[in-house]
Amino acid sequence: MRRVFVTMAWLLMWTALLGQPAETEEETVARCLRDLRSPDVEQRRRAVLLIEKYRTPEVAEALADCLTDTDARVRHSALVSLRNDESLFPSGKHILLFRLLKDDDVHIRRQASAMLGLTFGILRDSQIMVSGRVRIQGRSRLSDSEMIEAQALMNHALGDEDAAVRRNVLSAARFFPMALDGKRLEAFFTDESPEVRLMALVSYERWDGNAHEKVAALKALVTDPSPEVRNELVLACRQLDMEGLPIVTQLMKDPVDMVRIHALVQLFNWKPDDTWPLLEKELLDSTRPPEVRQLAMTAMQSKPDRLLPVLERLLSDPDKTLRSHALRTFSRLTNRPASFYLKLLEDHEDMAEEVCTVLRQHVRELSPENFQFLMRQPSIPCKLFAIQYIHMAGPEANTLLMDACMEDSTVVRVAALRTLRRLQVEGWEEILVASLEDADVEIQMAAAESLCVGALSKEAKQALEAYLPTCANEELAARISRRLETAKSLPQRPARPAPQKNPQPIQPQRLPQRKTQMQRLQPRMVEPQMAEPPPKEP
Repeated sequence: MRRVFVTMAWLLMWTALLGQPAETEEETVARCLRDLRSPDVEQRRRAVLLIEKYRTPEVAEALADCLTDTDARVRHSALVSLRNDESLFPSGKHILLFRLLKDDDVHIRRQASAMLGLTFGILRDSQIMVSGRVRIQGRSRLSDSEMIEAQALMNHALGDEDAAVRRNVLSAARFFPMALDGKRLEAFFTDESPEVRLMALVSYERWDGNAHEKVAALKALVTDPSPEVRNELVLACRQLDMEGLPIVTQLMKDPVDMVRIHALVQLFNWKPDDTWPLLEKELLDSTRPPEVRQLAMTAMQSKPDRLLPVLERLLSDPDKTLRSHALRTFSRLTNRPASFYLKLLEDHEDMAEEVCTVLRQHVRELSPENFQFLMRQPSIPCKLFAIQYIHMAGPEANTLLMDACMEDSTVVRVAALRTLRRLQVEGWEEILVASLEDADVEIQMAAAESLCVGALSKEAKQALEAYLPTCANEELAARISRRLETAKSLPQRPARPAPQKNPQPIQPQRLPQRKTQMQRLQPRMVEPQMAEPPPKEP
């Protein structure tokens, strides 16, 4: 009987609930906001769990206020909700995250310390590499007084009993514009984690402590098992001036190439004359990794007169990467003629792209024979370079451009077809029309795009109309349709005569000079006419 009464009671309750109208989202949010201000802890706990699924600025503001709640469960729930969508964290309340570094609940301290980067615009999902050579400083969202308070709270958290909190604070120190306490950071130099030691060292470099005391503390890292830490140690010695010379001298004997070359470069900054032979030896040693030799080359640019003969030797180095790097550096430090780089192209075809990049600075020096030489090269960059400046090739320009239209490379042929239209070489339209029937789809498209520019002759219009049904590119097909529709209302351009067997060279056309703005504004000067003298009296 009792079971029957209980069942009836449940049915009556559900019937009553189902009969009530459903609560709207606005009503639910308003009710939760009221409950968050309730003195009842359980009511606040239920409200903070319910309101977290609504992502609005008003809800985020209320959740941020919950970070100062007296109940740890409310603070923790609000913090987790804000971390799930960090972009909604209210502006002006980031100092609350730092104050939670002193919270009694270790879980809250962990969550808050992991969100410190948010204060400087760094979201949790940002991919940031922990490296001493990368300095990241975000835009702080704290006031000056809050910045000082945050610095004190972070220094306090460096001594937290929880390792995760300490690690999170060290990670956030990369973005923090103010230096942390160096004495507290020194305690991390013996941490078992190489990443922790590296992050501590990165922050330690910014600490304005006594140079002699800093060197004494940094000596323990000379034998650190992590090459990344030892490499960062070299960078830390930059701010110590000659005080760091003993550390740099030791690291010059490091077994890792990158650590050793960084130490050598640092010593070169202090004593260039004494260190030059050592750097030159590293640079010319073909057994060294290319990145090590490039670092030596970059450092030696401060002495261009001594570096140029070394660079000229490196232009024939077996390593292609180093040759390219040497060529770029050599071209910046000297002004050799174009013939020098063309000769280099004969010896090293694999450097075509780098040579053409340098030749752009000497393009006015190139002769028609030079353009013929470039078009005969098997490398595509040389041919594309020649086509780009083919109008400077003199009488041979037309012939070279026609030959380029029959190259095996699709890229070269496409560039040639577009240049035909741009320069309007004799017979360009007939070549484009014929290219619409080419077996290569890219050639067809390039020809169609070129024909869609400017006025259309009857033959070109008919060719585009025949090509349109087979055009596979929807965007190009739509463009051709618009162009043909527009051509109906424009006067038809007469067809160009057939190309001659010996085409005339491209002649530069001189545009008529236009009056400048001042010339147009100047009034016309009219010469005054002299009045006729009066007739003499008899």
